[in-house]
Amino acid sequence: MVSPRPIDTKAVAGRTLYLGGYHGGLFLKPLGKTIIYLYTPRITETTPKPKSNDPSLIIICAWMGAGLRPVSSYIYQYNKRYPQSQILILFSSLVDVGFTPYWIQRRHLEPAATFLRTLAPTDTVLAHVFSNGGVNTFLQLGFALGGPIPGLKGIFFDSAPGQTHFLRDPHPIITAFGANAVLKPVVTAFVWTFVALMHGSFWVKKLAGFDKEDVFMRHARWLMEDEVVGKGVKRQFVYSETDEMVWYKDVEEHIAKEKEADLEVRVDKFEGSRHVAHAKGEPERYWKVVDDFWRWCIDG
Repeated sequence: MVSPRPIDTKAVAGRTLYLGGYHGGLFLKPLGKTIIYLYTPRITETTPKPKSNDPSLIIICAWMGAGLRPVSSYIYQYNKRYPQSQILILFSSLVDVGFTPYWIQRRHLEPAATFLRTLAPTDTVLAHVFSNGGVNTFLQLGFALGGPIPGLKGIFFDSAPGQTHFLRDPHPIITAFGANAVLKPVVTAFVWTFVALMHGSFWVKKLAGFDKEDVFMRHARWLMEDEVVGKGVKRQFVYSETDEMVWYKDVEEHIAKEKEADLEVRVDKFEGSRHVAHAKGEPERYWKVVDDFWRWCIDG
């Protein structure tokens, strides 16, 4: 088997990307001018035959600020497991998640929504959602589509969903900026100021009776609504207590609410792994969880 050779770059909007590796390499085609990419397998005589229950499409909603290199490992693994499945990859930035109004985000996701409208009634879809950034992208994609993603059978949540906490929030935002040692103090001061204003604004609106939910509360609620996600969609959650960005108790609280709502949920708690790094810490276990989850989605 050829070892994967991901290109060391950030995803660039509008450019066809090539990933060397399995099955002669993978070409990621951009959809529109936004950071949305689609992999469509080239079926040849040497392409491994699909299993009857393989997903038609896998949607990867990357974490906020993710680059192509770390996300490519998931693309390779999915291509190895399901060689004839299409893979839709959605990237997002801090600007998208933290500063862009919903209606603009949904407009940016319209090329992906247009593609999803072409799915056949028999197609099956697996969504792999990373962190709060991925949760936001997944939800806005559904709203851009005008309803649940057609054919969606299961959602695999990695390190999500989390809630806002004043003392914890700055760290993932500072990390997403990726500032060097010289700029980091400036970025840190800016982020702490932004987080303080964000929290202050929410509490002012809450006390005034204008808004009882912040963005993360709203997202967690939407994830439990059939009108948004779809009826009968199964969920898998993987997380750890050592996640420095999303507090494990937030994930567990959300899981408890989903179970109380009689949603079909599976949970795997990892030990010692960091944020969106559970696959890196225990790759065999992680991908077995993925395989078992999809089998459960299809076979029950």
